[in-house]
Amino acid sequence: MLASPQIRIPKIDLPSGFVAKTLQQEETGKKNPEGTPHRHNFFTVIWITQGSGVHQIDFTDFPVEDQFVHFVSPQQVHWFRAEPGIQGYLFLFTEEFLQACGINPRFLQALGLFTGCTQAEPLFIPPEKRAGLKELCLRAIEETDPSNDFYLEAAASYLRLFLIECSRIKGLTPNHVENRNENRILKSFLDNLDHHFHQKHKVAEYAGLMNITPNYLNEVVKEASGSSAKEHIQNRLALEAMRYATHSDMTTKETAFALGFEDPAHFSKFFKKMKGIDFTGFRDQIRKQHL
Repeated sequence: MLASPQIRIPKIDLPSGFVAKTLQQEETGKKNPEGTPHRHNFFTVIWITQGSGVHQIDFTDFPVEDQFVHFVSPQQVHWFRAEPGIQGYLFLFTEEFLQACGINPRFLQALGLFTGCTQAEPLFIPPEKRAGLKELCLRAIEETDPSNDFYLEAAASYLRLFLIECSRIKGLTPNHVENRNENRILKSFLDNLDHHFHQKHKVAEYAGLMNITPNYLNEVVKEASGSSAKEHIQNRLALEAMRYATHSDMTTKETAFALGFEDPAHFSKFFKKMKGIDFTGFRDQIRKQHL
């Protein structure tokens, strides 16, 4: 059995299920203002009303700019570094919190704001929408007080309204989904992929979970997303390998086993095919960039 690596990607849990606060409060309480790459088991919404800095999500740097909202899904690796004086609002919440407050987690998928393991551009909030969104944030923060009756349900309502308004600004509402059946199959496939990519690497395995044929799964996923099911599986594995290479000290062998490859040589061949460089070379290249 392999010894556990000394450094893995830090993972943060959210025991309370829901947090609403100002960015001033968040930055004041930070132990490391520079930010440390990490992943977590909850959704994150960051609205910067004023400030500057950098927000990196899975190898993409987004500038921290006034009046942009950033959305981060569970398991994405990110870090946030703000310059002093930042202002804005922060929501953290889990699927369990949504369900406990009567909100189906599929609601998030319908909004088109959280994109899982693909990049989501920050959303610009136009001037005429800011006052209304600010009011929803302030009311949600007020409802984090346990002395209020049904405080979590009330907070969830304000969060829901905030997300709906963001979705309207983005222009992606459920009414614009052209083929709901294709969208449902794609969402189910991506959910299964996110839960099982460490063990299942074949299209047929995911088709079996969904009780459809591999050919049909490939056809629907390609039509709905522009990429085949096999491409999604390979990209998901490559992304996770890149995360391990960048944010942990796991060896090639440890990474191969963590991703469900029985033969490290097979993993090495796969990674080089996907990225054009072997795993060790990619890791060394990344570390030299941060020296």
